[in-house]
Amino acid sequence: MASSYQELNCIGRGTQGSVYTVRHLEESVTYVLKRMHIAESEQRRAALLEAETLQRLQHPGVVGYRDTFVDGEYLSLVMEYCEGGDLASRIAANRDRPFAEEQILQWVAQLALALHHVHERGVLHRDLKTQNVFLTAAGQIKLGDFGIAKQIAPQSAPTLSGALTATCVGTPYYMSPELFRGEAYGGKSDAWALGCVLFELVARRRAFQSPNLNSLSVKVMRGEHGPLPPCYSSSLHDLVRSLLAVQPSNRPSISSLLSHPMLRRHVVAFGDATLGPHGEAAQLAHAALAALRSQLLALGLYVGTSGSSTSRSSIAAAAAEESALRTRYEGLQSYLQRTVWDRIGWTAKHLAKEKKDDVKPAVTAGYELKAGMGGVVSLHSDADWSAALQLTKDSNVAMVVDFTAVWCGPCQRIAPLFAELAQQHGNALFVKVDVDELEDVMHSCEVLAMPTFQIYKGGEKVDTLTGANEKKLVDMVTEHLS
Repeated sequence: MASSYQELNCIGRGTQGSVYTVRHLEESVTYVLKRMHIAESEQRRAALLEAETLQRLQHPGVVGYRDTFVDGEYLSLVMEYCEGGDLASRIAANRDRPFAEEQILQWVAQLALALHHVHERGVLHRDLKTQNVFLTAAGQIKLGDFGIAKQIAPQSAPTLSGALTATCVGTPYYMSPELFRGEAYGGKSDAWALGCVLFELVARRRAFQSPNLNSLSVKVMRGEHGPLPPCYSSSLHDLVRSLLAVQPSNRPSISSLLSHPMLRRHVVAFGDATLGPHGEAAQLAHAALAALRSQLLALGLYVGTSGSSTSRSSIAAAAAEESALRTRYEGLQSYLQRTVWDRIGWTAKHLAKEKKDDVKPAVTAGYELKAGMGGVVSLHSDADWSAALQLTKDSNVAMVVDFTAVWCGPCQRIAPLFAELAQQHGNALFVKVDVDELEDVMHSCEVLAMPTFQIYKGGEKVDTLTGANEKKLVDMVTEHLS
């Protein structure tokens, strides 16, 4: 079998073996060959299990199996080659450019379909991460690397909702709280990892970061992930948080995720494009297409050319309704940005950017900040923020911070109360920080949602309130400033 392939390039090395691109001499097709050492019995068992697992998981969303052969002390697994690289590399390349929300939803829908298929076959992936999610040249998602996948008892499939195992494996940054707690886990652990992948697509950084494993485990078990960029919809934020719920019972199953309003139309569109007359059927194994068709039928999301359990018209109507709701939501955001700021005496950030010559110089000195006491002072730079913090140290002045955003409805509603409190407590400094304008400040202050109110004394944060709760805001300010 080895003589059928020409080795091209080594594209990776690891503890389990090496990975190469190879060309099949007769087919003139490029594949990936994973060569694993099997001198030890445990190595042989693991390599054969990975090959067997991949061979059974034929699906358009899973890296395709091509061949397996033994050459001396090595087992070679030949798989589909994904020209687009892995998702981790794509995220790194877009570090300074956010992905479009629709692109993120499209990728997550495809990944959820692949993971659902894997779970239906009674398999836990257990190592879902951006490095194990691949892209074709056309940008389609492919789930790969089943080196530590776990087969669960057949009676526990097809959803794995009740299937549990206890072996602690995986990449720490993507491990679920139940894994860190040493508890039994099931399909919801893969759902957590999917949430970590979704977070990375949205934030372009890992959800949980720490210099050592102990502090990382604490963050994960508490669900203390980093803040989400405010440029995405609240619905997408909610989807991320639901997948990163600390308790498995509070996380959606992969099956229910596929019917989520934000993902359903992307699932239908993928099925229609792949199985339809103009799809990629000719490039996919018949078994993979059959698996996708059966999967979508079971979910009630298959739209065939001759009709199906869910008609094309009903799917189109649902997609149109969702699109209309999104348009109205975005229209409301635009209206608030154009009108509400003017009513309460604040200047919208986009106007400040367009008319830089009309904007007053940034506040950078303590006496200028003091002059603003009795009202709300807007901070427009990191230097402003540093000066405000320094004032709390040098002059023993308490600072109350309103972390807000132009697009945040609750922020607009509570703003007049914040201004009123500033007038009542003229001995304190009340400042406003636009999280879109000072994103680094938002991250350093661990702001996870808007609005967030924080109080600083002596340069240190002493209290935090998240949400537009008027009574709690009054009580917090009164407690610290009276």
